[in-house]
Amino acid sequence: MLPSFLPLLEWKELKGLHCKTALVEEIEATGTGLDLPEKIRNYIRDCYLSEGTQYVLLGGDDDIIPARGVFGEVGNYLDHSMPCDLYYAALDGDWNSDGDSVYGEPNDGVGGGEVDLLAEVLVGRAPVGT
Repeated sequence: MLPSFLPLLEWKELKGLHCKTALVEEIEATGTGLDLPEKIRNYIRDCYLSEGTQYVLLGGDDDIIPARGVFGEVGNYLDHSMPCDLYYAALDGDWNSDGDSVYGEPNDGVGGGEVDLLAEVLVGRAPVGT
């Protein structure tokens, strides 16, 4: 789908933003992490730290770029796989410090504290499949 995003990329560059693209297949093949969401998040973190990235557009629906399923609780309703793109934006900690299969629990932040919910980068998603 990259060719479909090139006009947007060119327009952003005309506005003065430095732009770069990365294909999911490349990140999956060369990235570090336990699964694809973690590899994508680590790639974004590396771009933030080394290049000063401020804005990220995830170009694809969740079957192309998976949302991280996280812990959510409202009243008596409990969900361990609520789709959450904030995972790609709030880059401090790993959202799973206790190492179980549930991300974003109240004790999954640095040192067993709260998960960081303050975004270092702004993340948007173009939920497209073609």
